[in-house]
Amino acid sequence: MYPIYSIGNTHEYPDQSETQELFTSKPRVSSDVVLIEDENDLDDNEELSVKVYWQSSEFFKFTIRKFQKLTQVFEYFSNKESVSFDKLLFTYKDRILKPDDTPESIDYRISKFIDGGIVNSSVTKLVKNNSQDQVKDGIKVKFQCQNMKKPLEMTISLDEKLSLPMLKCAEHLEKPLDKLRFIFDGDNLSAKDTPRDLDFEGDECIDVKILS
Repeated sequence: MYPIYSIGNTHEYPDQSETQELFTSKPRVSSDVVLIEDENDLDDNEELSVKVYWQSSEFFKFTIRKFQKLTQVFEYFSNKESVSFDKLLFTYKDRILKPDDTPESIDYRISKFIDGGIVNSSVTKLVKNNSQDQVKDGIKVKFQCQNMKKPLEMTISLDEKLSLPMLKCAEHLEKPLDKLRFIFDGDNLSAKDTPRDLDFEGDECIDVKILS
């Protein structure tokens, strides 16, 4: 029987709803704040139990949101083994994983696990040669922020609301969504906007501003 380790908080928080006061009226919200009114979009970013089978001997369990990067997995094993990220090899469905990958981008299933281990040579070149990004229907849209070395690219269908891409961008930047403002051609974008509404044709770049 292999040992299983849980990293982070994997237990549910106690329900404190009965002790919390309710608003008698809707609070005012700044026009700079992105509001996601469709709760289904927030539900899509559910917490998942991501399991890593480490060096074919131990199972480690991480609690990671669907659109959250796998960085914490790399950080944990980097500290555990005192090695750099490029000496860590994680694979899932024959795909070599990167810290910027997410459970959603690798199509992770909770019934499966990620294989992990240490290698002597750098895995950076292997990752470049092993890119398996799926081609999806839609247009390519870029999200550019001053904190990002290169734009975050997503493929979005013409009639898809921007709420989900905005949520993914927030996870990528590791910032709360209400601290981000999305701008195109000088205009603030709404989570309800779609590429068709904005007359996008592909390769448009949305500016992302981090609010203080």
